[in-house]
Order: sequence, then C-alpha cells, then structure tokens
Amino acid sequence: MKKFLAVACAMLLSVLVPLGRASAAGAPIDLNNYQVENLSDVLTAEGITYDIKNYTDTDTNKTIIYLFRLAGCQNCKNFLQFVADELLPNYSDKFVVKSFLLAGNGTPVSPSTNDNLALAERLMDFYGVPSSNTTPFVFAGENVASLGPVDATTKNNLIQLIQSGNTYNAIAAINSGATSVNPGTPSTPTDMKTEIFMNGDFTIYADPAIDSTYDFRVTKLDRKDIALKNYNYIDAYDFAFYHNNQVVPMENGKYTLYIPVSEEYKFYRVAYLKDGKVAETFDTTYANGFVSFTTSHLSEYAVYGTNNAVTEENPNTLDQAGIYLMVLGLSTLFIAGGVIAYRKFAKH
Repeated sequence: MKKFLAVACAMLLSVLVPLGRASAAGAPIDLNNYQVENLSDVLTAEGITYDIKNYTDTDTNKTIIYLFRLAGCQNCKNFLQFVADELLPNYSDKFVVKSFLLAGNGTPVSPSTNDNLALAERLMDFYGVPSSNTTPFVFAGENVASLGPVDATTKNNLIQLIQSGNTYNAIAAINSGATSVNPGTPSTPTDMKTEIFMNGDFTIYADPAIDSTYDFRVTKLDRKDIALKNYNYIDAYDFAFYHNNQVVPMENGKYTLYIPVSEEYKFYRVAYLKDGKVAETFDTTYANGFVSFTTSHLSEYAVYGTNNAVTEENPNTLDQAGIYLMVLGLSTLFIAGGVIAYRKFAKH
C-alpha cells in the first residue's frame, strides 16, 4: 500500500509541477515583487561617471530598457558606459532603464533560485530568442533583444527607438495577454534622420541630423610622417559617410567625433590633414579613453598627444595673421604716402 501511495504521489507531482510552471510562466508580472535598480545606483556601483540631468526613474511616455546584469560583468559595464556617455547626455528625459541584478560574476544562478533570471527568460521567450547565460540581457521596444556583448547595431537601434519616441512596454504587453512581441510599425522608417552614428568604438554626432540609412565608415591611415610640432603622433583616420557605396560629402555642418585612443597623454590635439600636411588643428576633450572634437567637415584627421603644456599655433590662424599683417603694412604705407603727398601739396 505504501509503495502504491508513493508511486501515486510521484505521478501526481509529475503532472502538477509542469502545470505549476506553466501557470507561473503565464502569470501576470508585478514589478513590485522585484528589486528594480535605479540607474544612478547601478552607474555608481560600476564606478562610472555620469550626469543624470533630466533623467527620472518614471516610465511614462518613455522608451523602456530592461537590463539584466551580473555584478563584475565587463560586458554589462560596457553597456552602462554607453548609457552614461551616449544616452544620458542626449536623451535623459526620453528613456528609462529598469535594471535587475542576477548575481555576482561567477555565482551560478538558475530560474528556480533567482526570480530575476526567471523574468529574463520570460522576456527571452516573449521576444523569441534562445536562452543564454551570457550577460547583459537587454530588451527594448519591439525589436531590441540583445544577449551578451551589445554591438554597435544594437546601440544604434536603441538610439533610434528613443529618437522615434517608442514607448512599447513588453511586460505591459505580457500582462495584457500577449504571448509574443508585437512587431507593430517599424520604429525607424527608411526616411528617418538621425544625429548619431557608430562604427565599432567610433561615434559621430551630426548637426543637422542626416539620413539614417547612410553608412558611417572609418578607415585607419598611416600618417606617421606628418608631424605636429611639440606633439607625438598617435593615429590617423579617414571619416566619411557612404550611400549606395558612394561617398556623401559632409561640409558646412557640425560634426562631433569620439575617437578611441590607445596612448594616454595629459594633452591631445586633432589635426585636419590635407595634401600631406597639417591644414588645421582642433581643441579636444578627453574622457574615458576617448578624444572628442568638433569640425565642420569630414575628411582625414590625425590624433596627437603630449605630456607638456603647449601654446597652440593653428596653421589657419597663422596664415590669417600673416595676411592681416600684410594688409596692415600696405595700408600704413598708403596712408603715409598720402600724408606726404598732402604736405607737398599744402606747401605749394
């Protein structure tokens, strides 16, 4: 009899446990039952410098980014650095990050022991992506479901979602009975213009915004032979936009470029290269391994560094000064000649 009861209980459990899991998988999601991390707390925990500006943790009329992270995960830190460097300065009032900590790096977790991971797997299933144990997990809008290192395409998709004012909420959709993500209207029409483009670790901000279908390309160059007085050469690049594999001239605009630098110096300078020499130099800002500068056109640029303070001499400025001095000298001679002629005339 005992053996029969044991077998019966086992059979009952084999039926009830899957039913319980299925019920949990289809149950509404109440975020009040989870410890949702504030973005500022997460950035502080990761040691990332940020400017919170107009950012708030409310999600009304904003693009919602669901982030699942491991403490000590470099991929997670890289993504949060992108949030601090790219999203907060430009869209602080248009998006919100809802972050969920899975565990410390190296600590094994499973959906049965970690509610946050169970929630992440529900979103993976909802977006139709395979389960993964490589963090971070990032979900946003109808088309962003990134597992593991967040690449430039995903970052650009996030920026375009925010720019388009996309407020799709996957968890709200699940709670309303949806079983899979609703593609809806494409969040980025082909004729949409955007300000931000990325190519690997390079980022460019364009003002005014340009066609989002343009391809931003960065070509590394060898320009070691072009020296900048008092500076050490670091790297040189050709920056260009392409459309249908043809270069699109970018002139008379405002383009801010962020360039990764491999060598650390106290001071940096960027030079516009033309005809094998320095044609113009630019002030720069250095932060978190990137040198940034703003120019009116795209072309070849080189990055230089030094540890010594330098009194800058802009080639264009010097040329203009020379022209000014020449005009001033000619004007002085002309005036002096006029005065002498007048005196001679007055004597007669």
